[in-house]
Amino acid sequence: MKTSKKGSYKTVKITGKKASSFKQKGLGKTKRAYYRVRAFKVVNGKKVNGAWSTKSVKLR
Repeated sequence: MKTSKKGSYKTVKITGKKASSFKQKGLGKTKRAYYRVRAFKVVNGKKVNGAWSTKSVKLR
């Protein structure tokens, strides 16, 4: 997650199986947040990552 187009992402939360959403608190007066997510699975004992997906969210 990051709060501007520039800058780097930081890890906010790692969810468990079948997670489709989460709530984040403490964003202050930010009007927009940027998230990137990806899925992973374990194949033959090795972690295999999917591609990154990026999303911009307008905050209320």
